[in-house]
Amino acid sequence: DEESRKWALVVDDETIFQLAISEALQSLRYRVDTAADKKTALDMLSRKTYDLVTVDNRLPDDAEGGTQILQAINAMPPDQRRRMFVAFISADLSTMDTQSAFILGANVTVGKKDIRRLDKILQQAIKEHDKIYNIFRAVHEELQHKEV
Repeated sequence: DEESRKWALVVDDETIFQLAISEALQSLRYRVDTAADKKTALDMLSRKTYDLVTVDNRLPDDAEGGTQILQAINAMPPDQRRRMFVAFISADLSTMDTQSAFILGANVTVGKKDIRRLDKILQQAIKEHDKIYNIFRAVHEELQHKEV
C-alpha cells in the first residue's frame, strides 16, 4: 500500500505552514517532501515526479512570489504537468479563485487563512480536476487508437 501512495511537495519557508500543509496532505494519504526555498524546490522538482505540489507566494529567495516555481512546473512536458495538481498558497488571494489560478498556471488557489481546511479544499478541487481530466484522458486515448 505504501508504494501506491502519491507524493506531494510542500514549498513553504515557514515551519508552522509546512507542518499544517504536510499534515493535511498526509491525511489525504500523500507522502510528503518539503522545500523551504525556491532553489531546493526547483532541484526536487527536477529529480522526482510529484502528484501534488503546494507553492507559497512568499519565499526568501524568490522576489517574484513563487512564479518561477510555477513557470518551471508549467514548462514540464504536457503529459507530466497534467498528472500534477498544483495549489498556490497565498495570503493575498482568495481560496478557489479560479481566475488567479488560471493566470498563475496553478490548479487551485488557497488563502493562508483557510489552511486549517486545506484537506477539504484540496479534496474538492482534486475531485473536480479529475472529473475534467478523466474525460480528457478518455478522448486522448480514443484519438491515439484511431491514429494507429
